[in-house]
Amino acid sequence: MARLDIEAFAAAWTALYKQLDAIGYLLPDSVVYPPHNPALPLPRPPPPDMPLHPWVLDLLPRLPYPPDWDCAGAFELLPRTQAISYIDDRTLHRARDPEHFYLSEPPRVGANGVVGGILDEAEIVLTTQSPDGMTLILDVVNGTIREYSASDGPPGPASELAVPDDPCHPHNWPALPAVETVWSYVDKFASLEWIAFRPDSELGIIESYYDEHAELRRILIETYGWPNAFRKEDWINEKDDLVAGLRDQIPWLKGDAPIPLEYL
Repeated sequence: MARLDIEAFAAAWTALYKQLDAIGYLLPDSVVYPPHNPALPLPRPPPPDMPLHPWVLDLLPRLPYPPDWDCAGAFELLPRTQAISYIDDRTLHRARDPEHFYLSEPPRVGANGVVGGILDEAEIVLTTQSPDGMTLILDVVNGTIREYSASDGPPGPASELAVPDDPCHPHNWPALPAVETVWSYVDKFASLEWIAFRPDSELGIIESYYDEHAELRRILIETYGWPNAFRKEDWINEKDDLVAGLRDQIPWLKGDAPIPLEYL
């Protein structure tokens, strides 16, 4: 892999937020776009116990964020995955330990005295997760991103782990091309493979295995004109009643049938 194209990555990451806004998913004032004023609370230079590559410090001000800690946890950026906000001055220190960030615990300190003791100086955490979500870890030197899980084991057999002595180490997850991977998320929202529905409910992002998905996708395209003639305000005002009506047609959601095993 080659070093990260910072401008290209910032464009892809911004497009992800813009795509969520295009379908009326984001609440007002839930995202702050660069240039950031005041500037992000980034240490320059970084302290000895929290080394950060200069390219990390170059990238972070170019990205959009939720405006604060509470807002960051109030919506899914990806399925079961929440953005984290480097506008908040607590985030940089806590996110150096992605597993403890997920557990809402203070970061550990490595044997070398470095906060977290897990990430390389070129790595930065961009999201945290609910169970079965993704903690995205970006590497600015190699131009890669890892879909790390703090709640699950790594994919693949144990014999192929990059760090076999520590199965939960993020480097046991595949290193994917960063810019292309983020654009693949944008494409899933644009194609309605993922339907960004409501940030403050269990139907945050409706994936293709949801019983409502196929019919909801059809309605978005045929009735509301997604994407080119999208009636955004009508969709925002009518979507709750629409989904409630769809759910009334699904027996297990009404309590008239057992919940399918794949939902348990």
